[in-house]
Amino acid sequence: MASLDERLRDSKYVNWLKVMYALTRVKDGLGSVTATIMPEFQEEMKTQCNTVQDWPENCLEIAKAYMPRGYAASTGPPDTVCAGLLQLICNCKQFKAKIQLNPDDTDKVKTAVFVCYH
Repeated sequence: MASLDERLRDSKYVNWLKVMYALTRVKDGLGSVTATIMPEFQEEMKTQCNTVQDWPENCLEIAKAYMPRGYAASTGPPDTVCAGLLQLICNCKQFKAKIQLNPDDTDKVKTAVFVCYH
């Protein structure tokens, strides 16, 4: 196994570290945005659909409907990967109403994140 010094001289490894650090920061920001907007969305839905019984207490249960499969065990933004949060933001119209999104830029970021995770 290569020593840390050797690995840090490898430009691909250094770039990978930078990308992972950046994705962590992006995920934190996306988590803050979703943690703000999803409870508002949940309240709006409760108001509009006051006849619905067994309404989820955790707004993430609503958010999961906008994310790809595989997030059933997720309990919130901290344990949801960046790609899942991006899918939520891209697929839920509530976010488009609250924040400005350029669809072309959003798709580019989403694609880049998927490539990094897979």
